[in-house]
Amino acid sequence: MMKLFRHILLVGVMMVCGSVYGQTKITIALQGSSDSVICDNGNTAFTATVTGCSSPKYQWYKNGVAITSGGTGSSISLNAPNGVANGDVITCKQEDTASGCKVALSNGIKITFKANQALTWINTSGNINQTICQATAIIPIKFQVSGATNATVSGLPTGVTGSYSNGVFTISGTPTQSGSFGYQVQTSGSGLCGSNAQTGGTLTVNPLPNILLNGTGAFVFNGQPYFKVCAATASNFNFSNGSTSNNTDYTINWGNGQPNYHSSTFTSMLTQTYPLGISTLVYTVSINTCVVTKTYNVFVGNVPAGGIAGNGGATICSDSTQTFSLTNFINNPPGTTYTLDTKDGTPITYQHPPPSNIIKKFTTS
Repeated sequence: MMKLFRHILLVGVMMVCGSVYGQTKITIALQGSSDSVICDNGNTAFTATVTGCSSPKYQWYKNGVAITSGGTGSSISLNAPNGVANGDVITCKQEDTASGCKVALSNGIKITFKANQALTWINTSGNINQTICQATAIIPIKFQVSGATNATVSGLPTGVTGSYSNGVFTISGTPTQSGSFGYQVQTSGSGLCGSNAQTGGTLTVNPLPNILLNGTGAFVFNGQPYFKVCAATASNFNFSNGSTSNNTDYTINWGNGQPNYHSSTFTSMLTQTYPLGISTLVYTVSINTCVVTKTYNVFVGNVPAGGIAGNGGATICSDSTQTFSLTNFINNPPGTTYTLDTKDGTPITYQHPPPSNIIKKFTTS
């Protein structure tokens, strides 16, 4: 009997010691669909799991400081930005030492804070509302993009576009159409917080005036507009308005020494006298603040005269020079053009008066 009793007592002591020295562990994890990446004004929740302790006592910590409000349960919900901020580390401690439990500290979960999407006009850039003339570049409009990786824009006139770079969305360009254009900028990207941010403004593009001056002997030479009278003396030219738009201002710098024409209307024929040669006429029209200018040449002169003779004969050696003499050009009017073309790909051009002699080197036979 005595031996049996002592054996049973020893077994009982061994069982008690195993319970006292059992290990307590605590781990925390994000709860349900919660994420360690929190949007502005969003929530995230954590749950603690304790093993080796039948009656755990919880205390939640943020960056090692105990959370006093709602921080003693097996789970906790935190709000951004009031309850948690970017870079905060959340842990939980099991603090009960009764019933064989041991103090245990959990793993930590680091919070990443993401701001909601936002668009902020950069006030050192162009105004969001602008009035410009067609074919005139706008002052670039810039927006700071936050909480997004890109932005898009709609409603711009042709010739004006938007582009994103390094957190800034820029609207720039030169409108090629007139009208009123209400544009809208919107954030874009994936995995963003909050609703797409939107902002916008209005570009008012005023039309350019139509510019056309009708006149005596109008023609185009070398891509330039001309008026001409073939005569040997000063001659009169008649001019009329050929514009089709409702222009509000007309100015003509005649280029012949006479006072400029300046008026809000141009409905009558205007006459000016020009001397021999080429004069430069500058025509300017506007619709309110939108201005267009065009330059015309006015020519008075007869069919030009002239002759040419080669002083070295009709046959010369390769890589030699030939002297050409020009004759009978003295009475040609200013503006006469002279071109010596020897068909070697290097024509020579002179304006009146040309030199009497032209030396040309021939390098090919």
